Amino acid sequence: MARAVERPDGAHPGERYFPALDGIRAVAACMVFVDHYGELPYWGHGVNIFFVLSGFLITGILFDTREAVGRWRSFYVRRALRIFPPYYAFWLLMLMLTPLLQIEWNRVNLMYVWYAGNHIWGLFGGAPEDHLEWVHLLMRTRAGETVALYTGHFWTLCVEEQFYLVWPLVMFAVMDRKRLVKICAWGAGVLFAARVAVTLLAPGHMNLWTHMMPLRGDEFLLGGLAALIMRGEHAKRLLRPAWGIFWGGLAAIAASIYVCCWVLQDGSLGQAQWAFTANVAAFDAAGLGAILLAMRERTWLARGLSWRPLRALGRMSYGFYIYHDIPHCWYIRWAGMLGDRFPALDGDVTQKALVAVGGFACTLAITMASYRWVERPFLRMKNRWGVEKRAAA
Repeated sequence: MARAVERPDGAHPGERYFPALDGIRAVAACMVFVDHYGELPYWGHGVNIFFVLSGFLITGILFDTREAVGRWRSFYVRRALRIFPPYYAFWLLMLMLTPLLQIEWNRVNLMYVWYAGNHIWGLFGGAPEDHLEWVHLLMRTRAGETVALYTGHFWTLCVEEQFYLVWPLVMFAVMDRKRLVKICAWGAGVLFAARVAVTLLAPGHMNLWTHMMPLRGDEFLLGGLAALIMRGEHAKRLLRPAWGIFWGGLAAIAASIYVCCWVLQDGSLGQAQWAFTANVAAFDAAGLGAILLAMRERTWLARGLSWRPLRALGRMSYGFYIYHDIPHCWYIRWAGMLGDRFPALDGDVTQKALVAVGGFACTLAITMASYRWVERPFLRMKNRWGVEKRAAA
């Protein structure tokens, strides 16, 4: 007899829990970590998987509670209890430490506080060479050096929050599943076409479509489309080609990388933005395939993603993502100090390995502490403060 899997704190009451989805979160978070610490291209597309998964889960929750009394209050209270505590705990801590650490604030930092920081390139035209000054908190050491606290990755949190604000308005206004399926299908297609158009018409402004809503909305709608189909008569038809969608997405990823690295000889995809757009879509497809396979719990992929350490990291992946890159500069300084003291650790490869290993260990420790003392108390409130009642028949 299969052993029951413990549901995470704050899981929506009545919602079926698929352990492999936590594993997908963990994989996506680790991909972003590898991108930032390993400087490997393409791994940052773990955020695409987050977007598709968010669309899938949030759309499912909204549809399942569409006729409940207090559905608005329930959704927004539960979301606030999930996402606000660690995010605003960081900003509050930075505010308190500003006099001590001589932290310099600017208008972009304030936009991030209000979940609007992903629009800075479109609103202010920030140049790449100004990246540090624009999107990170800067602090001064006793020696007068300027050290950045990386907050640039918060743009993805802004994108998700903007989705959370708008999508319930559509879901609760329409209600009908078939109409919502059409909205998701047409919306995903139109937004993807718009992103391609921006890529072609404004090739020098890649951040306009990589960071801004609604041009990233097709990924959420793709996940939402799958969630709505799964709640209809064609659910099994969608699950059957899950392996094909997954392997097809991986093949498309490999093809786009091949085109950029060997045909166009541009491994960063910076000059071939149309290929970068195709690469994003390929990761979306692979992520959707993995989500569908997670529904088929007997597949080897679902069993692998349900591995207990992956599930544990997946439950804490939100905090892991928030904290992972903030002290990056300090990890580099720490590795440099070790290299100065021990010449054998002074090589370029060794230094990068020290930063990555030390960064992962510290991020995991910070994440576990945050989950236990900051996030978990609020997660336990979700089913007390954010529970809707079913409308009478």
